[in-house]
Amino acid sequence: HTVPETAHVVAFYGTAPISAQGFESFESVNRKGHFVSLATVMEPAAVAETVQAHVQTPGVEQAAAYGIRRDYGQFDRAQAPR
Repeated sequence: HTVPETAHVVAFYGTAPISAQGFESFESVNRKGHFVSLATVMEPAAVAETVQAHVQTPGVEQAAAYGIRRDYGQFDRAQAPR
C-alpha cells in the first residue's frame, strides 16, 4: 500500500476573484460579492511562491494552504480509506 503524493490547494478569500492562469474562482451563495479562488500545486515550494505572488492582489483578504493526501470521488475510490 503506497502513500499517495501530496497535492496542495492554495485558497484566497476576498471580495474579488483571482483571474490568473491555474485558478478557479467561485462566488459565495451566502455572501454575494465574496469569492474563493483555488489553485492546485504539487510542489511544497510552489505554495509559498503562489501565496507571495497573489496575496497583495486587490480584494484578497485572506490566504490559506491545504495539503491533500487522498483524492477520490463517489465512483473513483482508488485512494479512499479502507
